[in-house]
Amino acid sequence: MVRTTPAEQPTSLTTEVASLAAWHWGGDASSPLVIGVHDLAANGLWWADVAIACAGHLRFASLDLRGRAGSSGLGATASLAQHARDVRSVADALDGSTFLVAGHGTGAAVAIEVAAAMPDRVAELVLLDGPPAAT
Repeated sequence: MVRTTPAEQPTSLTTEVASLAAWHWGGDASSPLVIGVHDLAANGLWWADVAIACAGHLRFASLDLRGRAGSSGLGATASLAQHARDVRSVADALDGSTFLVAGHGTGAAVAIEVAAAMPDRVAELVLLDGPPAAT
């Protein structure tokens, strides 16, 4: 699908992590922030349709996990903790003092790690096709 309207076009996001590919889809700075984390067989733009559906209600951001798509230069081996730090850099770049993190597949495991590492910042957690229950 070709995105043609400004609301459908993600904006590249610069974070403190050089070579980390990340995007955001508009929204007022006072709107709640959602950060989407993709499964290993995808990339950050997997969230585009969700972000577009949220337009006008939420700010939405996503990133390519290390070793995937635009973040491939960061290397293919990364821990859940490293991925969580990358999500934090996306939140920091958007001044997200609190945010919702949504994860799909392996991204759900990353989202759990993000929530565990930043309980004071993660307001909500959404897991889609996630890993087995954490202990």
